[in-house]
Amino acid sequence: MTSESLYSSFPLRTNTSTRLVEIIHNADQNAPIECRLRTFDLERQFDLFHALSYVWGDANKTSPILCDGVEFQATINLVSALRRIRNVVPSNDWRTGNILFWIDAICINQNDLKERAQQVGMMRNIYAAAATVYVDLGEDAPGLNIAMGLFTVILEIVTRYPREQWPEYVPNNEFEILGKILPFSYDEAWTHLNSFFSRPWFSRVWVIQEVVMGPRDPVVICGSHQLSLSKITTVCHFLRNCKPRRLRNWRVNIHNIDLCKKAVQKACLFQFLNATKCFDATDPRDKVFALLALSDTSLELRSSALLEVSYTKSVKDVFRDAAIAEIRHCKSRGLEILGSASGSRSSSIPGLPSWVPDWRYIEVDIRVSFNARYPDGTALYNACGEAREALVKPIENLDDVLHLKGLIFDEIGWVMEFSSPRDFSPIPPIRRPRRLQILWDRVRESLENQYTDQEGLMSAFRAAVTARNTVNLPLGSPNYYQFLRRWADAKALDWNAEQWLASESGSSLSAVDGIGELETEKLEREFKIQQVTWLEEHLALKRLYKQQADQMKCTKDEPNSGNEECYHCIVSSDTEKLYTRKRTDDHHPGLVLRGVDPFMGDYFDILESDSKAEELFSVTEQYDIINDTIYGRCFFVTKKGSLGVGPMGASAGDKVVVFPGGMTPFVVRPAEAGSPTAEEEEEEEEEEREEEKEEEGRDGREKISRWTLLGDSYVHGYMNGEAIPEGFNWDSEGEWFDLV
Repeated sequence: MTSESLYSSFPLRTNTSTRLVEIIHNADQNAPIECRLRTFDLERQFDLFHALSYVWGDANKTSPILCDGVEFQATINLVSALRRIRNVVPSNDWRTGNILFWIDAICINQNDLKERAQQVGMMRNIYAAAATVYVDLGEDAPGLNIAMGLFTVILEIVTRYPREQWPEYVPNNEFEILGKILPFSYDEAWTHLNSFFSRPWFSRVWVIQEVVMGPRDPVVICGSHQLSLSKITTVCHFLRNCKPRRLRNWRVNIHNIDLCKKAVQKACLFQFLNATKCFDATDPRDKVFALLALSDTSLELRSSALLEVSYTKSVKDVFRDAAIAEIRHCKSRGLEILGSASGSRSSSIPGLPSWVPDWRYIEVDIRVSFNARYPDGTALYNACGEAREALVKPIENLDDVLHLKGLIFDEIGWVMEFSSPRDFSPIPPIRRPRRLQILWDRVRESLENQYTDQEGLMSAFRAAVTARNTVNLPLGSPNYYQFLRRWADAKALDWNAEQWLASESGSSLSAVDGIGELETEKLEREFKIQQVTWLEEHLALKRLYKQQADQMKCTKDEPNSGNEECYHCIVSSDTEKLYTRKRTDDHHPGLVLRGVDPFMGDYFDILESDSKAEELFSVTEQYDIINDTIYGRCFFVTKKGSLGVGPMGASAGDKVVVFPGGMTPFVVRPAEAGSPTAEEEEEEEEEEREEEKEEEGRDGREKISRWTLLGDSYVHGYMNGEAIPEGFNWDSEGEWFDLV
C-alpha cells in the first residue's frame, strides 16, 4: 500500500470531515514511530484530540514512520517532534496509552491540491476544537539550559512587579535597578536566550492561527523543557521595556502574535498582513491563506473567488486578489493598503502590479506605512479631506489595473535618500557623518527665499523629518523634545565618526558595508558605543535630581543613606554617582554649533532651563523619532516648496497626488510603455476610443492615463485636505489614474 492508497482508505466524505492520527505509545524513546489514521467529523464527533504546531523543516530531509503499516516519509523535524510528544503528552486512552492528534503533514494528503485547499480552510475550526495545542520548538541545544535559567529569573521579576510598574522599575537603557538580578546585555546568557527565541517557529506565519484559535493556553516543548506560551508572551512584554537590543527581532514577532490574538474577528485582513510581514512561509501564498480566518472579512467575501484558498492560483494573483478584496471590503480604509504596495521596488514575482504589496518575508528593513492610526482607530492623517471613500472603477474588468480618481497637486523637485543603515549607525567606523546636517543645509539653501523667518522653516523641517502632522512643533511639544534630543545625539555621533576617520587617515568605509550583526556587536563593544552623558547634560541631570530629591520626603530613619528602597536616599546620597558610568568631562560636540545651528541653540537653552530640561531626559532610547521616519525613505522638496518624506526610488519630476479615501498623499510616475504586439495595439486603440466616448459623453474628462505607484508620503502642510481646492467636485473634476 502506498501513501496515496492510504489516504483513499480514509476518504473525507463531508465538508466538515478531516483525519486524526493516533500515535502509538512506546516507552522506548528510540523506538520507531507508529501511528494510525482515522476520519473525524468536526460537527458530529466529539473525541478528545490535540493539535501540533511545529515547523516542517526541509522537505527533502525525511525519515520513515509507520502509518497503518505503510511507510510514510515524514520530515526530520516532524519525526523529532513525534518522539517528544509521544512521551510527554497525557494519553487520550488509558487502556492503550495512545494519543490522538491532528498533524497537517499526516492528516492532509499534501499531493491533492483540492483537498489541501479545503483542509486549510478548515484549520481555524480544527485548532479551535483541539483540547490543547502543543508547540514543538525542536531539539535540545548548547546553552538551552542557561537560556531557560535566565527565562525563569525574568519570570520571577515579572511576578514581583505588576505590569503597570515595569517602566518605573526597569529603565530603558540598562538594568541599573535590577543589576543584581539580571546580567548585563553583553552576558552570554542573553545570547543563549536570543538563540532560543530565534528558533524558526517564532517566525512562521501559520503558527499564528494555530496558537490564537486554540481554546487553552498552548503548551510549548523545547528539548526537555516545557512551558506555556502565555509565560513566553509575558517575558516578551517585559523585555520590550528594556534592553538588550540583541533581542529586538523576536520581541516584535511574539508581540505581534499576541496582538493578532486580541484582534481576531476585529481587524481587517490588511491589518493582519501588515502586522505579520516579518513572518515567513515556505509557500508565499500562505502569507494570505494563513490569516483569512482571523480577519473581520465577511463570510460572503471570504467565500468568493477573490479569497478562495486555491493552490492553483499564482502568487501574484493571490496577492492581487487580497488587495482587491480589501479595497472592496472597506472603501473608507481600503486605500491604506497602497501604503504597503511594492511600488517601484523590484519584485521577483512576475507581473506584480505596483499597487499590490509583496507580502513575502523580506529580511531587509520594511518601512511602516504612513497610514498610521491612533489607538481609538482615528487616522493620524486625512489628506483626502471629506472625500473618505475611494472612487474606484470595477477592478475585475481591468485585470491587474487599479482605476482610481485622484488629483495631482505638486511635483517633486529634488530628493535625498536615506537608504543605508550607515546613515544612522552609532558605530564610528560604520557611520556616514553629517547626513542630517547636509540635508538641513540643502533645505535651508533651497527655501531661504520662500520663508520670511527662520523659525517658520525650522518648524516645517522638523515637522517633515519626523512626519508630525502639525503646523508647528512648539518648544513645549513632547515631539519637539524628542526631535532635539535626536538632533543633538546625531551631532555627537557625527563627531565620533569624524574622529575615527581622522585617526584612520580617511580610510574607506566600503569594507564595512556588509558586516553582520555579530560583527556589529563586536564593534559596539570595541568602541564602547553607549549613550554617554556629556558635561553639559551631566550638570543638568545633577541639578534635576537634586530638585527631585528636595521635593521628596524620606521614609527612612537614616536619611541620605543610599538605601535602594528609597529614591530620595539614592539621589541625595551622591548625585555625582548617578551617571558616573556614563559621564564624560568633555563638552558636548554640538556646543560649537550653538550659534550657527538653531536646533542646537534650542537644545542648550533647554538644558540650562530648570523647568524644561527634564523633558529632554524623558525621551526613551527605544524610539528614534527621526530615524523611524526617514530611514529607508527619501526626503524631498517639491516644485512649490513643500517639504516631504516619500518612498525610496522617487525622483525629480514624479507627481504627488491625493486620492479620495487616501489618508496620505501618494507619489506616482507615468508608467513606462512596453512594446505591444499589433493585435494588442489594435485592442488598446479600440478600448481607448470606447473610453474616450464614455468620458466625453459624461463629463468631458481626459482619457485614462497609466501610472506606476511609488508609495505613500508625508507632505508638510497637505495632510489634512489642504490639497483639495474649496468647492472641488470629485464627480466632475479630478483625473482618472490607471495604476499598473
